[in-house]
Amino acid sequence: MAPSSVEIPHRPIFSASEVCAIAGVQAFVLRSWERAFPSLGGTTPKGGRSYRRDDVELVVKIKRLLLEQGLTLDAVRAKLEDDEQSSDGSASARKDDGARQPPRERLDAAKTELRAILALLASDGVPARTAEPAPARKTEAASDAEPPAAAAARTRAGRSRKRRRASEELSGGSS
Repeated sequence: MAPSSVEIPHRPIFSASEVCAIAGVQAFVLRSWERAFPSLGGTTPKGGRSYRRDDVELVVKIKRLLLEQGLTLDAVRAKLEDDEQSSDGSASARKDDGARQPPRERLDAAKTELRAILALLASDGVPARTAEPAPARKTEAASDAEPPAAAAARTRAGRSRKRRRASEELSGGSS
């Protein structure tokens, strides 16, 4: 089960440091894999971590799947479950949830589905939502009012006139 490039000694039990040395991973990586794969490893009566030969082979296989094939931990877990089911002979047809598809393909599929939903909504007479807001409706009172931009420009012009008059008064009075 272990790749030929990794030599696993013929012993029944291994310590965490031995597993790290054999697999070529750091201790924190091994601990994170223990959390992702609860069946991996065990504890000694003194509270240390111990691993069976099968556990060491599993660690090597996880590393190979993660690094060589570029899978995520979830994809590795699914692949190992599939391998376990197929080796038991009781492999049932598992629904493909798209976890094995590359992210770009999953995004493209999601976009296609969303566009189909959008087209369906538009065909039912429901207007499709767009990024642009709908134009505001003018009411009779609002149509008589001055637009806000014009009012702001008028206010700025009034301030400028007042500043000019004030500066003329100051310069005229001092000469």
